[in-house]
Order: sequence, then C-alpha cells, then structure tokens
Amino acid sequence: METKETGTCIISIAELSHKFAGTNKNFTPFFKFLNSKSKIIHLSFSACVKSGRLKQKIRKNQSGFGIADALIYLSSKENNSKLVTKDYDFKGLDDVVLLQTESN
Repeated sequence: METKETGTCIISIAELSHKFAGTNKNFTPFFKFLNSKSKIIHLSFSACVKSGRLKQKIRKNQSGFGIADALIYLSSKENNSKLVTKDYDFKGLDDVVLLQTESN
C-alpha cells in the first residue's frame, strides 16, 4: 500500500479484528498500519438499504456471501473503486480483483 488512494471499508475492519481475535494476535499494530496507508470508507445509508437484496441475489450462486460481503462490495461500487480481496465469495462480480492464496 503506497498512498491514501487505497480504501478500506469499515466492515472490513470489523472482520479483520475478528480474525485477529480468533488467532490471539494483537490487532492494534495492524490497524494502525492500515489506517496510515488507507482511507477508511464508512457505510452509506444507500449501501445499507441495498445490501439485503444484493446478498439474496448473489447467495443463489455463492452460498458463503453474507451481509458484510454485500456492504463491502456496495461501498466499493459507491466509491468507483475496484475491490481487491482474497475472498472467493466475490468471484464473478464486476470490478473485483481476486488475489491468490496458498489454498487456491
């Protein structure tokens, strides 16, 4: 991450906090790094309203796609951004860049 051109949805912060807690790792240093390199994107009312319908639509093909995924995706779209993720629940969606992981 080079500049504040990078954005992180606030829901992603909660998901990362949860992941760190599950591994008993300290989230604070990672959050400070992320916050220094990335603009934090807050949720809009519009994204919240649209998220339920989007979740239901995508869930027909991606069983793991949840409400948090819908909110993250809609926040990215509202900011005219590409969503960069390792989460294959976003596979096939417009403007999503899927990163390879060791398991795939």
